[in-house]
Amino acid sequence: MTGLVSGDRVDHVAYAVRDIDAALPWWTKVLGLPLVHDEVAEEPGSRLAYLLAGGLYVQLVQPVRHNAVQDFLDTHGEGLHHIAFRVTSLPRTLARLDDPAPVFAGGRGCDACFLTTAPEGTHVELVQAHAGPPARPRRP
Repeated sequence: MTGLVSGDRVDHVAYAVRDIDAALPWWTKVLGLPLVHDEVAEEPGSRLAYLLAGGLYVQLVQPVRHNAVQDFLDTHGEGLHHIAFRVTSLPRTLARLDDPAPVFAGGRGCDACFLTTAPEGTHVELVQAHAGPPARPRRP
C-alpha cells in the first residue's frame, strides 16, 4: 500500500496566533516571506494569512470566534498548530483511512478536514487540491 500523500505534498504548516496583524511584520520583514493571501474562513471561524515559503505556505491562523484554535491558544499559547497535506480527493482519502472527519470550507476556496484518527496531540489537516489563484485576493 502506498502512503497517504503518495503523489501529493505538504500544502501548509499552520502557526496559531492571537493577532495576525501583530504577527505579520516578523514573518514578512524579518523572514522576508511574502503575504500572498488573507481571508476570514467563516465555517471554521478563523482569519487565515498565507505566506509563501518555497513550494509551500506558512499559514497564520487567528480565531475570530471561539473555536478549536482558541482552545489551543488558551492551553498552549501561540505556536505550531498543524500540518496540512494536499490530496487529490478528500472522499477517497477519508474512505481509505476509514476516518469520519467532517469536511468544511477551508481557506483559499478549498475543502478541508482535520483527521479524527491522528494520534492524540497531533493536528493533521487534509485539503482538496484546487487549481487557479486563491478565491479572494489578499488584503492590502
